[in-house]
Amino acid sequence: MNLKRLTISACAFAAIGLLACTGNPGTVPPAPTPPAPTAVGAASTATAGAAQAQPTATTAAAAQPSATTAASAQPTQTAASGGGAGNADTGKILVSSKGCIACHTIQSIPAARGTIGPDLSTIASRDKLSVGNLSFNDADLRKWLTNPPGVKADTLMPNLGLAAGEVDNLIAYLKTLK
Repeated sequence: MNLKRLTISACAFAAIGLLACTGNPGTVPPAPTPPAPTAVGAASTATAGAAQAQPTATTAAAAQPSATTAASAQPTQTAASGGGAGNADTGKILVSSKGCIACHTIQSIPAARGTIGPDLSTIASRDKLSVGNLSFNDADLRKWLTNPPGVKADTLMPNLGLAAGEVDNLIAYLKTLK
């Protein structure tokens, strides 16, 4: 693996908070010190720690999606418009959370100012992708997003291990970028 690829991979992970991207591979700052317990006394601290370790019914209920959340996660694109089953709003969130913004510029996302990969601001207005012989369609986008190095061995874009639903959401979002 060459040094440039290592730097880019580190920057991609930095965008999702796993590493710090300093432009100097191998320079990772120490992990932050966890906050001190706020409870007073050893017994209170032990009780607070145990409470954090054990999920409560309230915590479990809060982790379950509500009917409102499930309804809002429905696709914003329709099959008739070529959007398939993906949700463009969720795809936009994934662009940030998966680290795409570390390498790509997207004008509608202020933090997406990467210069390593192509500018995606108007990708939906293109007929072809900038890699290989791929067209801007669901099948080719799915192929690329699922395993970029499998499509183009010398690409700098890593395989992010995206789930099928995440790929659907990213495709739906990319289709909005005209």
